[in-house]
Amino acid sequence: MDNSRPVVCTLTAADKRDRGGAWAKVLDSGLVTRERIPRGIAFRAAPGASAALVELVDLERECCAWIDFKVDRRNERVPNR
Repeated sequence: MDNSRPVVCTLTAADKRDRGGAWAKVLDSGLVTRERIPRGIAFRAAPGASAALVELVDLERECCAWIDFKVDRRNERVPNR
């Protein structure tokens, strides 16, 4: 059985621009770093930035069901797998 999910984003073009701006704001803040990990990317947030990062991850879960996100708040790290 094929368990793959189609790579589809349900955002409109305007929503994609807004979401991209939100990601840029968080990543350009200097409070969030990202690193490549096996099968994905891990984000590390400084205190005070993790709430914004988790909010973006939650929004991404709604529009991009093909991406698996794991949120580990113990280490202020948000892996994307």
